[in-house]
Amino acid sequence: MLTRPLITLLCLVPITAHAEVMDKELSFFAVSSIAILIALVSFLAARFLPLSLIMIGLLSGLYFTGLIGEMADGGIAQVAAAEAGMSYVIFTTTGPILQVAGIAVGLLLRRQAVLNSVERRA
Repeated sequence: MLTRPLITLLCLVPITAHAEVMDKELSFFAVSSIAILIALVSFLAARFLPLSLIMIGLLSGLYFTGLIGEMADGGIAQVAAAEAGMSYVIFTTTGPILQVAGIAVGLLLRRQAVLNSVERRA
């Protein structure tokens, strides 16, 4: 008997919802795992199939642009640093550096392998 007026009263009372910024963001484990996976895939692509770097670069560029775009916003970066720690902000912005390093190492190893195969033939 009391439930109907209580539900009606609850529907009339405004209830505020509060959500943390990090509830809407990927976790540190997810961000770091994705960045390391992208760097590893970029390394393997640069080492064995360099033309695939075009597609990998486009897809990872979209991911990193969205992630860095959020961290470039002053309000989100400050709150993310307060909630998740400065390591989260630093790792999200250094993800593309890992990818570039993976590509550079992969291309250097590919170049070295090509030079070694040319020397063996000569």
